[in-house]
Amino acid sequence: MNYKEAKKVLDNKRGDKNSKKVANNTYLKRYDDGTIAVRLHQTDIIQYKPNGTIILNSGGWKTVTTKARMNEFLPNPYGILQEKGVWYVQITPDGWSKDLIYNDGMKLTKSTKPTNIKVVEARQKKIKRQIDQINKYAKRYVNALFDGKVEAPSGADCWHCSMMYNKDNDNKDHYEAHLTEMYFVPSLLYHALEEEATSIMVKSTVAGIWQGEEPYTGNNEFARDQIERLIIKFMKRKIGIAN
Repeated sequence: MNYKEAKKVLDNKRGDKNSKKVANNTYLKRYDDGTIAVRLHQTDIIQYKPNGTIILNSGGWKTVTTKARMNEFLPNPYGILQEKGVWYVQITPDGWSKDLIYNDGMKLTKSTKPTNIKVVEARQKKIKRQIDQINKYAKRYVNALFDGKVEAPSGADCWHCSMMYNKDNDNKDHYEAHLTEMYFVPSLLYHALEEEATSIMVKSTVAGIWQGEEPYTGNNEFARDQIERLIIKFMKRKIGIAN
């Protein structure tokens, strides 16, 4: 879909011509400046500008659904592909190619050129190091949690993680510092539990630990594994790695 096609969809709609549902949790929205956006939940993941420019934004949610919606509504030859935790944008019609490293807010125009392959390779190496570090962090976090070394969120918690959560999503350096220092912040797990879909059993296990009870042992290994996966997913999102 391009600007002209999106405009036609809205112009032909009965009633409100500034909004139309086009997929699950996904709407076309028209703004006063003429911009038409594909809005997924609360994020304009694609903006079509009247001059032909396209702006992409995951809102920090580099998920399978976000990527699928972008691919569904981007015009040819544009497309999003993922490899080793990195999103790429295809801008050339020569097959499925990693032409650009994806960044939120990036603009696509007829003059956009592919990224140098050396830059792409360097980005892949960095992401691999970060994923290895996140995996190590999550495993050690869970060990510390079940050993009673991660107390419940309190006034002594990390100020940024507790007070700036969802207010400063661009501060990747802060979360990277936690990885480097192996600093196990209780509010980080609390927000991960609230943000990500997880079972009541997992939430009850964490609550029990923080309330000073004996960890749930009915399916202890399952709970540990799920909490570890939860932290990995949360930290990947905060640092900007695709899940």
